Amino acid sequence: MTQVKNGLRIRNNGSVVVRCVVLLNHPLSDGAQRVGFAFVRALEEGKGILPPGMFYIDVHTVRFAAVKIESSDMTGDTLHEAGQWTEWSSCMKNGTCDSSRIRVRRRHCGTSLEELCRSHTEIVETRPCLCPLPDFVATLTTSSLLLPGQWSEWSAWSSCLTFNKLCDPSQLQRRTRTCIGSKSRTLPSIVCHRKTGESAMQIRHCLCRQIDMERKRRDDKRNDPENIRK
Repeated sequence: MTQVKNGLRIRNNGSVVVRCVVLLNHPLSDGAQRVGFAFVRALEEGKGILPPGMFYIDVHTVRFAAVKIESSDMTGDTLHEAGQWTEWSSCMKNGTCDSSRIRVRRRHCGTSLEELCRSHTEIVETRPCLCPLPDFVATLTTSSLLLPGQWSEWSAWSSCLTFNKLCDPSQLQRRTRTCIGSKSRTLPSIVCHRKTGESAMQIRHCLCRQIDMERKRRDDKRNDPENIRK
């Protein structure tokens, strides 16, 4: 990316239009989708708050329109009439709605985008796939879904010791945490996951050398004559 130009305009109806021009070192056929999708993901990670914290954006309302130049033969201010939008591309993957996909639709450039529209251009609009929550989450009340769910502290790592109390480096350790709502109510993990993008479980290989050293320190402390006399 070589250069980014931004412009912000507030309409009479209270909506805000942000115009962003991104100049790339090399043309990308799906550049608009990539930039738009990255922006949506950044909004999700920041819970919709833009730095320096002055704006909150509902990520579900974000739309992107890109102008793809199909010819270098620009004729100044000549504008085309707006064509019909194509159908939105599908969010389905293997028969299931995939929230990591983005939807795309296109139309020939019209006068609605003002100075951005020139001859031989096409509008590409993208938006994130908003998949329905699983059935067990959909049974929650709307107010429950709006609660600021937060992750609890991590549990202790699961044991790496075998039946003979030896550390097995081929085993995996797991630790978990839960999603907590108001009044310490436990919510389904998907609620916190959708807000933070983080998981309710972590897995790692058993760190046997570290575990053995910690166990040796505990044994030495337990067998210390000073501790025995106490």
